[in-house]
Amino acid sequence: MLQMTGEKQIRIRNITCDGAAANQTMFNLLGCSLDPCDPKPYFQHPTMGHNVYATLDICHMIKLARNALAEGGSFSTPEHENICCQYVQDLAKLQDDIGLHLANKLSSSHINWRKQKMKVKLAAQTFSRSVADALQYLCDCKADGFLRSSATIEFITQVSSGMLYAHPIATASV
Repeated sequence: MLQMTGEKQIRIRNITCDGAAANQTMFNLLGCSLDPCDPKPYFQHPTMGHNVYATLDICHMIKLARNALAEGGSFSTPEHENICCQYVQDLAKLQDDIGLHLANKLSSSHINWRKQKMKVKLAAQTFSRSVADALQYLCDCKADGFLRSSATIEFITQVSSGMLYAHPIATASV
Protein backbone atom coordinates (compact mmCIF):
# COMPACT_ATOMS: atom_id res chain seq x y z
CA MET A 1 0.00 0.00 0.00
CA LEU A 2 2.81 2.42 0.87
CA GLN A 3 4.53 1.60 -2.41
CA MET A 4 1.33 2.24 -4.36
CA THR A 5 0.81 5.62 -2.70
CA GLY A 6 4.45 6.46 -3.43
CA GLU A 7 3.99 5.63 -7.10
CA LYS A 8 1.12 8.14 -7.21
CA GLN A 9 3.28 10.71 -5.36
CA ILE A 10 0.93 10.64 -2.37
CA ARG A 11 2.94 11.42 0.76
CA ILE A 12 1.88 9.43 3.79
CA ARG A 13 3.23 11.22 6.86
CA ASN A 14 1.52 9.33 9.67
CA ILE A 15 -0.24 6.05 10.37
CA THR A 16 -2.62 6.09 13.33
CA CYS A 17 -4.19 2.93 14.69
CA ASP A 18 -5.29 1.23 17.88
CA GLY A 19 -2.88 -0.69 20.06
CA ALA A 20 -3.75 -4.18 18.78
CA ALA A 21 -0.86 -6.64 18.75
CA ALA A 22 -1.10 -6.96 14.95
CA ASN A 23 -0.68 -3.20 14.54
CA GLN A 24 2.30 -3.09 16.91
CA THR A 25 3.86 -6.02 15.01
CA MET A 26 3.32 -4.13 11.75
CA PHE A 27 5.07 -1.06 13.18
CA ASN A 28 7.98 -3.24 14.34
CA LEU A 29 8.28 -4.88 10.91
CA LEU A 30 8.36 -1.45 9.29
CA GLY A 31 11.23 -0.42 11.59
CA CYS A 32 9.43 1.42 14.39
CA SER A 33 9.91 0.86 18.07
CA LEU A 34 7.15 1.75 20.50
CA ASP A 35 9.31 0.43 23.35
CA PRO A 36 9.53 3.22 25.97
CA CYS A 37 13.15 2.23 26.69
CA ASP A 38 14.17 2.48 23.03
CA PRO A 39 11.61 4.62 21.19
CA LYS A 40 11.67 5.18 17.45
CA PRO A 41 8.13 6.22 16.51
CA TYR A 42 8.79 6.44 12.78
CA PHE A 43 10.04 4.46 9.81
CA GLN A 44 11.35 5.44 6.42
CA HIS A 45 8.84 5.34 3.56
CA PRO A 46 9.91 2.40 1.36
CA THR A 47 9.85 4.30 -1.95
CA MET A 48 9.88 8.01 -1.14
CA GLY A 49 12.48 8.06 1.67
CA HIS A 50 10.75 10.44 4.10
CA ASN A 51 9.80 9.52 7.66
CA VAL A 52 6.34 8.11 8.35
CA TYR A 53 5.29 8.40 11.99
CA ALA A 54 3.44 5.72 13.93
CA THR A 55 0.79 6.95 16.33
CA LEU A 56 -1.52 5.06 18.63
CA ASP A 57 -5.06 6.49 18.67
CA ILE A 58 -5.20 8.20 22.07
CA CYS A 59 -9.01 8.29 22.14
CA HIS A 60 -9.16 4.54 21.64
CA MET A 61 -6.32 3.90 24.07
CA ILE A 62 -7.90 5.90 26.91
CA LYS A 63 -11.17 3.98 26.48
CA LEU A 64 -9.19 0.72 26.59
CA ALA A 65 -7.50 1.83 29.82
CA ARG A 66 -10.89 2.73 31.35
CA ASN A 67 -12.43 -0.57 30.20
CA ALA A 68 -9.51 -2.64 31.51
CA LEU A 69 -9.56 -0.99 34.92
CA ALA A 70 -13.35 -1.08 35.24
CA GLU A 71 -13.68 -4.70 34.07
CA GLY A 72 -10.70 -5.99 36.04
CA GLY A 73 -11.39 -3.88 39.10
CA SER A 74 -7.71 -3.38 39.85
CA PHE A 75 -4.17 -3.63 38.51
CA SER A 76 -1.09 -4.50 40.49
CA THR A 77 2.00 -2.34 39.96
CA PRO A 78 5.52 -3.81 39.87
CA GLU A 79 5.85 -2.54 43.46
CA HIS A 80 2.74 -4.60 44.41
CA GLU A 81 0.55 -1.54 44.96
CA ASN A 82 -3.04 -1.67 43.75
CA ILE A 83 -4.59 0.63 41.18
CA CYS A 84 -8.28 0.29 42.00
CA CYS A 85 -11.38 1.33 40.13
CA GLN A 86 -13.17 1.37 43.49
CA TYR A 87 -11.50 4.67 44.48
CA VAL A 88 -13.02 6.43 41.46
CA GLN A 89 -16.40 4.85 42.15
CA ASP A 90 -16.22 5.89 45.81
CA LEU A 91 -15.27 9.45 44.83
CA ALA A 92 -18.30 9.68 42.54
CA LYS A 93 -20.58 8.28 45.27
CA LEU A 94 -19.16 10.64 47.89
CA GLN A 95 -19.71 13.64 45.61
CA ASP A 96 -23.29 12.51 44.86
CA ASP A 97 -23.99 11.95 48.57
CA ILE A 98 -22.77 15.40 49.68
CA GLY A 99 -24.09 17.18 46.59
CA LEU A 100 -20.75 18.83 45.84
CA HIS A 101 -17.95 18.06 43.41
CA LEU A 102 -14.29 18.37 44.33
CA ALA A 103 -13.54 20.40 41.16
CA ASN A 104 -14.06 17.50 38.74
CA LYS A 105 -16.81 16.37 36.38
CA LEU A 106 -17.14 12.83 37.70
CA SER A 107 -20.76 11.67 37.81
CA SER A 108 -22.79 8.48 37.73
CA SER A 109 -22.47 8.50 33.91
CA HIS A 110 -18.72 8.00 34.31
CA ILE A 111 -19.28 5.03 36.61
CA ASN A 112 -22.14 3.52 34.56
CA TRP A 113 -20.36 4.07 31.24
CA ARG A 114 -21.24 0.77 29.54
CA LYS A 115 -24.33 2.14 27.77
CA GLN A 116 -22.18 5.03 26.49
CA LYS A 117 -18.88 3.18 26.03
CA MET A 118 -18.02 5.02 22.81
CA LYS A 119 -18.04 8.45 24.49
CA VAL A 120 -14.40 9.46 24.76
CA LYS A 121 -15.40 12.33 27.03
CA LEU A 122 -16.48 9.95 29.80
CA ALA A 123 -13.19 8.02 29.70
CA ALA A 124 -11.08 11.19 29.48
CA GLN A 125 -12.88 12.86 32.37
CA THR A 126 -12.55 9.69 34.47
CA PHE A 127 -8.78 9.81 33.97
CA SER A 128 -8.49 13.57 34.37
CA ARG A 129 -6.04 15.48 36.52
CA SER A 130 -8.98 16.88 38.49
CA VAL A 131 -10.05 13.36 39.51
CA ALA A 132 -6.48 12.59 40.60
CA ASP A 133 -6.37 15.86 42.56
CA ALA A 134 -9.70 15.07 44.28
CA LEU A 135 -8.44 11.61 45.26
CA GLN A 136 -5.18 13.14 46.49
CA TYR A 137 -7.14 15.61 48.64
CA LEU A 138 -9.17 12.79 50.20
CA CYS A 139 -6.02 10.73 50.77
CA ASP A 140 -4.24 13.71 52.39
CA CYS A 141 -7.27 14.34 54.61
CA LYS A 142 -7.16 10.67 55.62
CA ALA A 143 -10.75 10.20 54.48
CA ASP A 144 -12.12 6.72 55.11
CA GLY A 145 -11.64 4.47 52.12
CA PHE A 146 -9.04 6.64 50.37
CA LEU A 147 -5.91 6.07 52.48
CA ARG A 148 -4.27 3.61 50.07
CA SER A 149 -5.19 5.36 46.84
CA SER A 150 -1.69 6.64 45.95
CA ALA A 151 -1.08 4.11 43.13
CA THR A 152 -4.47 4.93 41.63
CA ILE A 153 -3.71 8.64 41.88
CA GLU A 154 -0.36 8.10 40.13
CA PHE A 155 -1.99 6.00 37.40
CA ILE A 156 -4.69 8.61 36.70
CA THR A 157 -2.06 11.37 36.74
CA GLN A 158 0.05 9.46 34.21
CA VAL A 159 -2.93 8.76 31.93
CA SER A 160 -4.10 12.38 32.10
CA SER A 161 -0.65 13.67 31.20
CA GLY A 162 -0.33 11.26 28.28
CA MET A 163 2.77 9.71 29.81
CA LEU A 164 1.40 6.28 30.69
CA TYR A 165 3.17 4.43 27.89
CA ALA A 166 6.53 5.89 28.85
CA HIS A 167 6.07 5.17 32.54
CA PRO A 168 7.00 1.96 34.38
CA ILE A 169 3.47 1.72 35.75
CA ALA A 170 2.38 0.86 32.19
CA THR A 171 3.83 -2.60 32.73
CA ALA A 172 1.37 -3.25 35.54
CA SER A 173 -0.29 -6.64 35.42
CA VAL A 174 -4.06 -6.98 35.31
